[in-house]
Amino acid sequence: NGDILKPISIPDTYTRKEKKSASIINVLQAPIKGIYESIDIILLTLVMGGFIGIFNDSKALFKGVSYLAHKLKGKEFILIIVLTTLFAIGGSSFGMAEETLIFYPVLVPLFLAAGYDLLVPAAIIFGGSQLGTLSSFSNPFATIIASNAAGVNWSDGLYERIIIFIITTIVTIWYIVRYANKVKANPEASLVYRTDGAVVSPY
Repeated sequence: NGDILKPISIPDTYTRKEKKSASIINVLQAPIKGIYESIDIILLTLVMGGFIGIFNDSKALFKGVSYLAHKLKGKEFILIIVLTTLFAIGGSSFGMAEETLIFYPVLVPLFLAAGYDLLVPAAIIFGGSQLGTLSSFSNPFATIIASNAAGVNWSDGLYERIIIFIITTIVTIWYIVRYANKVKANPEASLVYRTDGAVVSPY
């Protein structure tokens, strides 16, 4: 019915065909034909790679997070909600993962100074981005390229993925805020209290 656009394997349909050896011309033409047939994926990768490169080099998100951390000092629970949502959107929209590493040096001292433990900033950064990647409503790598390779439209199931994104983000934020408040009220409730001891402000 047109849902599948490219040839795919069908179970229990394997048959042995007559051998056809490739000529030298076929071998030379193969890379060009491969580029021609995959031009949509190649262009998408180039465009997204350029966007992510400019986005990282401009440090727009890094500066924005630093500004938020300064403005919301003393109201860190709001920062937890905002940052977890931002990281989840980044993970789900363009596959944000390794790019989050630069935020640990900024957020770890901030949340330790606010009376939380080391798990809170780790949960915000790593948990937010990875749970965002779980739904991948428009992730060009986990969704669009994979859909093209399977020959299906990447927008199929888009609404379901958005619903999953909303549910997982809300549950994640609720859990992190609940845990953070519990640790702030009683440092011994921290899951890393036995290894790290009481939280000591770096300031």
